[in-house]
Amino acid sequence: MNTSRDFQEFLNHLTENARLSLQHADAIARSFGNAYVGTEHILLGILSQSNSIGAKMLDASGVSLDRARTTLKVEPRESSDMVTGK
Repeated sequence: MNTSRDFQEFLNHLTENARLSLQHADAIARSFGNAYVGTEHILLGILSQSNSIGAKMLDASGVSLDRARTTLKVEPRESSDMVTGK
């Protein structure tokens, strides 16, 4: 993830799960050919961290990684473990 100094400072204040979620969101966005990370990518990034509190809360509300991928109709350009959650 290419980061500016200000963004790196922001990342330093995040938990490991939050950092990994953002890294996954970035990889997911890139796998779709996007130059930006949108809310859909962040959602998928959070859900890809299946052991995180955020993913567990979303799952308890009926929002799973598979369901989000289906609903968002996401089709990556290439196979990506970040998108599949593997």
